[in-house]
Amino acid sequence: MTQPHMTLNSVKMQSVTSIRSTSDSNSFFVEGPKRWRWHLYASKMIQALGKYAFYDNRRSGKSYFSFKNKYSKFEMIWLGLSCGPIGFGDQLGKENMSLINKVIKSDGEIIKPDVPVVPLDACYIYNPYDVSSKKGVTVFSYSQISSNIQAYKVLYLLSFNMNPIGKKVTTTYALKETHHTKAGSYVVYDYFSMTLQVCNEQDLKTYSMKGRKIYYHIGAPIVHGFAYIGDVSKHVCASSKLVEHLDIGPNSVTIDISYVERSLQSQWVCYSQLKPQRITCDSTEIAYEFKEGKLRFDLKDLKPDLVDLNKARIRIKYSAE
Repeated sequence: MTQPHMTLNSVKMQSVTSIRSTSDSNSFFVEGPKRWRWHLYASKMIQALGKYAFYDNRRSGKSYFSFKNKYSKFEMIWLGLSCGPIGFGDQLGKENMSLINKVIKSDGEIIKPDVPVVPLDACYIYNPYDVSSKKGVTVFSYSQISSNIQAYKVLYLLSFNMNPIGKKVTTTYALKETHHTKAGSYVVYDYFSMTLQVCNEQDLKTYSMKGRKIYYHIGAPIVHGFAYIGDVSKHVCASSKLVEHLDIGPNSVTIDISYVERSLQSQWVCYSQLKPQRITCDSTEIAYEFKEGKLRFDLKDLKPDLVDLNKARIRIKYSAE
């Protein structure tokens, strides 16, 4: 961990791209919300210097010789959204690969948003790390997808409880507080409950968190009755590492995918007001699920040799053309 003067001096060093925001891992007295407080605020300063913030190495799974990381699910999301390196300190053979695979491509490249995650403005005016605190924290980032729709941005919002003893807290926000929305309808996808909710950018939502409960939401604008959430097998599901271009029209949607998981475990979720007539991947028809506006599809039924892992075109058709 650097000292403040070392952090400031890094602006003179172009070769320095990342700076650690917290103390050593396995420091028993700075785990959980105390470590999160350091990263929450120190990372903002590090970003202001033009660098990326990261934790010390974290464990993703169980280990025989040290304390279990109880917060790995939450921290993997936060670290991926932070855009810095992600270090793993697992004992060999004890890695949680299903969790690690949610933040990387098969070649090990980290799947990142466009900008490092930061707290919503309102989170700076109170201390969430106070035993009397009744407010949680929400941090956000986004991915802007190349599209025929100007500035089509998918939002990532991670909410968590930093109360030192885990008292019940609430967090309330509207999507417009990210300063990256446009007037109109949005859909919000709950990553853990896998449910969708339609709202507008001004609707206030309140979430209660007791203990270390977390919420991870993905928000996307609805255009022509359609919204793209992305490949939800990854935390940053609409990253430019995963999707190249999105074309939304009144009768069809075209999604140019730039990465498909080698095992074809990628799973796409979208919002659609109407049930599609058919969905194709590079002209081959694929099965899909549609229920109450939630459209889900994958490529598991396709033969691996029919799928280009670096380029695939998904076409969603609503009417004959």
